[in-house]
Amino acid sequence: MDMHRVVLYGCAVAVVASGVGVLAALVARDDGNVPPPVALIRAWRRPVPPVAAGMVAVMVVLGVAQNVVPGMVGALEREPGGGWWRAVTALGVQSSGWGQLLLNLAALAVVAPVAERQFGAWRTVLVFAVSGVAAQAVSMAGWSPRGGGDSVAICGLVGALAAWYVVRGDGARRGAALLVPAAGLVLCLLADNHGVGLLVGGGLGAALAGLAAGAPVEVPLPRMSVLFDPEPGRWGLRGDPYLWRALRDALSGTDLPASPEAVAHRLRVAFRELVGEDLYESAASSVYLERYAQPHGGMSSGSVSLDAWRERLMPVLLERAGELLESRAPQGR
Repeated sequence: MDMHRVVLYGCAVAVVASGVGVLAALVARDDGNVPPPVALIRAWRRPVPPVAAGMVAVMVVLGVAQNVVPGMVGALEREPGGGWWRAVTALGVQSSGWGQLLLNLAALAVVAPVAERQFGAWRTVLVFAVSGVAAQAVSMAGWSPRGGGDSVAICGLVGALAAWYVVRGDGARRGAALLVPAAGLVLCLLADNHGVGLLVGGGLGAALAGLAAGAPVEVPLPRMSVLFDPEPGRWGLRGDPYLWRALRDALSGTDLPASPEAVAHRLRVAFRELVGEDLYESAASSVYLERYAQPHGGMSSGSVSLDAWRERLMPVLLERAGELLESRAPQGR
């Protein structure tokens, strides 16, 4: 393997490794430490980012079409002496076939929802389009006159997110994020069009971060599951801690609502769904739930104390929510 290829692979590893770390950090910043795969899956949580979903859907449709319609790739890809418009249409076809299509589709599905949650819908499209067209145009000018694919535009999104994190992120990962533009520069020196996507996207991301730096921003809301840690020291009956953990798991993907009333409503609904009783309307002092019963757990095993939940446990959750919401004030960065 020649040195040129070794450097290319090294740049690819740097972009993927540092890029995944940045993406996971942006998604999980309000969830604490979670594994990157889990964090990236949560980027598709509800409400689903509509532009990201649309971009993935369009790529699927175009991918199927290019394998069904003869000549589609040749009609839209870059080609020597081709019209300028091919710098745009080349983003819609994957000239290397199914392997390139599947790889780029997977990358888009990972990167696009994070970008939309970070930048918003139209800015995500802007970064994707500008960085992708710029890379295609440079390729047409001589770096790689024939071909097509949207990996250069996806690199633009990665470059933008990395630049944003360098400017506005925190912690040691800011240094790792610098590997993305550094790899982009090396790729440009090697006349690889992915470097153009990374650098143009990085410039746009830095500009967006700079524009937002002086604007008031809200502290991101955590998930409702943070209300359940730590667990209380006192329970009512033996089934209470199991219900507590079941509620935490049920709300792990739900953003903390913006008002105490909405928090109370969401907790009440989740409690009713798990227990089958409305906490505040039921006249019972306790209920038995077989799924929370433990072998040799004692006489109250599986029993949930509605009185304890009304008097102590639910108020603890509401108090914690109130403290979080009170601390959530607009900040300037």
